[in-house]
Amino acid sequence: MPYDPLKDLAPITLAVSSPQYLTVVNPNAQINNVADLVACAKAAPGQISYASVAVGSASHLTMEMLKSTAKVDLTHLPYKGAGLAINDLLAGHVQTDFFVPGNMLQSVKEGRLRLIASSGQKRFASTPNVPTLIELGYPDFVAVSWIGFLTVGGTPRNIIDCYNKELVKILHSPEIHDKLQGMEFEIIASSPEQLSSCIRAEIPRWGKVLKATGAKPE
Repeated sequence: MPYDPLKDLAPITLAVSSPQYLTVVNPNAQINNVADLVACAKAAPGQISYASVAVGSASHLTMEMLKSTAKVDLTHLPYKGAGLAINDLLAGHVQTDFFVPGNMLQSVKEGRLRLIASSGQKRFASTPNVPTLIELGYPDFVAVSWIGFLTVGGTPRNIIDCYNKELVKILHSPEIHDKLQGMEFEIIASSPEQLSSCIRAEIPRWGKVLKATGAKPE
């Protein structure tokens, strides 16, 4: 990027976050959990395909992280948006994917998709029966989607604090709180320091995956 996110941007608040779900195929497939998926992938390298919303997207890189961690070979099929990817998943043209909750929970409720794991540090409130990958033996596997507010680097602290106070108030207001929870977001409404720590942790985590895959955003 033509800027340094650590120097040229000033964090205000980490607003919301959401885990991604490792979604399997349609329920007729013989994959009931992560162990089944890994075993099938190892038995037939490259024969299981996964969808993503685009090359370099979170759905792409999270699966690449899993491939590296579990030491399996899956074939990547990038799409232009979540809708097309999920349609092909439902049709059985691809076997698995990682997506944020709002993209597929309706299909899960209808029994057309199965969730086998989430990528957060803890189980998501709306799906308490879906284990995290950490619980399933991948102790460092964290890959959450998040939205934060930042401003221009060098902005005076009193201005940042003013923005933070107002944004936190908005995020916790009943109307916005309910809408965000309805979209399957966890409301964080953090301090500037917490967002800064998050960014500093995310850069090496995803930098490692990008270097390993050579992926570039489209």
